[in-house]
Amino acid sequence: MPVLPEPRSRQPIPLPVQTRGWLLAAVVLVVLPHLPRLPWWLALFAAAAALLALLLLRHPARQLPRSLLLLATLAGGGGVLLHYDTLLGKNAGVALLVVMLLLKLLEVR
Repeated sequence: MPVLPEPRSRQPIPLPVQTRGWLLAAVVLVVLPHLPRLPWWLALFAAAAALLALLLLRHPARQLPRSLLLLATLAGGGGVLLHYDTLLGKNAGVALLVVMLLLKLLEVR
């Protein structure tokens, strides 16, 4: 009977700081054209998330607690639902994509 290799560690490989910086720049460039059509609170959410990502970029050893990410996810999704009365459609879909893209940026390790 063949011997199976040991399973790999499930620890994610951290991205280099330079790569995370390029990701932040790409997300900012993607979100900027949508800001005039997004609700004001989502523009503030985007600015806060970008600044927080920049702070995390400067201190790579620090990470946001999962509970804070969960709270931000619920707040962003709930805000889109309350503002547009749906999560479907072009405007609500773009707003939800912006929220999730910003949250993914904060989740990157």
